Amino acid sequence: MKHIVDGIGLDWASQFVKLKQIVNQVVMIFIITDFLVMCLK
Repeated sequence: MKHIVDGIGLDWASQFVKLKQIVNQVVMIFIITDFLVMCLK
């Protein structure tokens, strides 16, 4: 991923922070969804 970000001229450090935030949000959505599915069974 870093080589793509560097290749289009973006700063890797700031983009990496944004990627980590997005991944954390997606993981949280999956955890909540799995919990709700288990509760509804």
